[in-house]
Amino acid sequence: MSNIPAKNKTFCVKVGHAEVEVCCSSKQDAVRLARLKLGVEMPRLYDVICCIDEKQFRVDEAHG
Repeated sequence: MSNIPAKNKTFCVKVGHAEVEVCCSSKQDAVRLARLKLGVEMPRLYDVICCIDEKQFRVDEAHG
């Protein structure tokens, strides 16, 4: 086990037509942070965003 923290990456997370960028260390964290960020941006859809299956999120590492 290493005490070195994982390096954060920037991920582009899409669900439907909505897209956000998040900075974290894994795709699972990217989905979690995207849910939070989308919930803030679209508060009326918060319940829907929280219930969407993780497989519906498209997570790509951002380049550039």
